Amino acid sequence: MTLEKWVEYKERHKKKDEISDAEIKLNRLTMSDFFYAMLVAEEGKKLATP
Repeated sequence: MTLEKWVEYKERHKKKDEISDAEIKLNRLTMSDFFYAMLVAEEGKKLATP
């Protein structure tokens, strides 16, 4: 899901050839949330593995 969202943002930027500051901030926040969720999931896997 994270990679799909990254590609979506990249393609949208290519088509528009510009991106607003608000979109940049929102995209960064969204990607940060995705990466945090991935980190938490990885840590959870470590704890769940005996």
